[in-house]
This record gives sequence, structure tokens and C-alpha cells, in this order.
Amino acid sequence: MRAVCVLCLVLCLITELTKAQSYSQDTLFVVAAEANGKKIYSGAIRNQSQLYNGTDFKVYQSLKDEHPFLFSDDWITGTVQYDGNIYEDVPIQYDIQNDEVIIEYYNGIRSIRLIKPKVQYFTLERDKFVMLTDPQLSTGFYQVLYDGQTKVYARHSKTLQETISGREIQHSFTERTKYYVFSKGSYHLITGKGAVLDVFKDKKKELNQFAKKNKLGFRKNKAAYITQLADYYDNHQ
Repeated sequence: MRAVCVLCLVLCLITELTKAQSYSQDTLFVVAAEANGKKIYSGAIRNQSQLYNGTDFKVYQSLKDEHPFLFSDDWITGTVQYDGNIYEDVPIQYDIQNDEVIIEYYNGIRSIRLIKPKVQYFTLERDKFVMLTDPQLSTGFYQVLYDGQTKVYARHSKTLQETISGREIQHSFTERTKYYVFSKGSYHLITGKGAVLDVFKDKKKELNQFAKKNKLGFRKNKAAYITQLADYYDNHQ
């Protein structure tokens, strides 16, 4: 009798395991089908997306390895919030000569310049850029370096230089970066170490000690110096 009970118990366990396995396989099938359906749908509407309503961008042809873009003239995958909608996995170039966002058309045959006022923010991999329209600043895209109670931004630009060598016109770009700190309702252009400490003057002595202890130098790495002091200030109020 005991053997019969054990046998029944084993049979019940086998039945439940079979049901669970079947359920798991069915669930995986449904998940895979849904993912595939979304992929097909995304591909079908991609060329109709509101993202692709900018103007054509003419690729800059240079005589040297020069380009107007930030970081690289290769496409960098990122995210764009455009006209209120968020688009992910978008091939992007950031033209800092003209402060414009360029995207690759879905089939790769065109480059499109997005309508600037419609871009709320975009990313180049992990780097985020936001549109700032405050009257204290020049309207445009600013890289977010630190986003605490205090905020630190970088404004990148390139200026085209043309020189004549023999019978050829040679092009080159001069790149510049300006840094801004937003603190207590005001934006501050950072022109040197003293300008950073002036923003945080109520903690000036502590910040000087912190910078020396951590071997932070403004000239050595401006972005690191400003952001680490801003972070220290926010966390030692």
C-alpha cells in the first residue's frame, strides 16, 4: 500500500513538471513572438516616423582628416527626444560648427538635419546634451557634465579655418569648449580656477583643501576639476 502511494506521488510530480515545462515553453514562445512582432512593426513604420522630418544634410567634404562633429565623424548610437517623442538606437552625429543634430536616415542613403527647436535632448552613447534657452546663455545644446543640485555644462564649438596653400584651399577646424556652472538660479561662465571657487565662495577654503588632497588641477582637467568640486559642494552643505 505504501509503495502504491509513493508511486502515485511520483506520477503526480511528473505530471506537474510536464505542465510547468509546457507552460514555460509556451510563455517563451509568446514572448519571442511579441518581440519579433514589435521588431517587424518598428521596421515597417521607421521610414514614416516623425523623427525623419528634418532637412537633408550635405556631408562635409574635407581635404584633410577634418570634420565639424564632436568626438568623431562616425555615427554614434544614441537617443533623441524630438518633438516630445523619444527615439532610441538612433545613429547620430553632432555638428558643433553649426550646433545641429544630424541623424542617419533609416536605410543609410541620406543624412538628415533635425529641426533644432524640436530637439529637447539627445545622447551620444553615455553623454547627454540638452537644449538650454535661458536668457543668461546663448540658446543651444549643452553637454551635461554634472546634474545635481548644482549643474555643470560644457558648450562645444568648432570654427572653420580656410588657408590657401599653392592653388589649394585647405580646411581645418579650431575646437573650443566653454564651461558653465548653474548654482542658486544663475549660470556662471568658468574662465579659471578662481571663477569656480567664486561660485562656491561660502566653502572656498574646504574646496581648496579637497582639490589639493585629490590632486585636482584646473588646467590639467577642467571638466573633472569643476564637476568634482560641484559634487563636493552639493554633498557638504
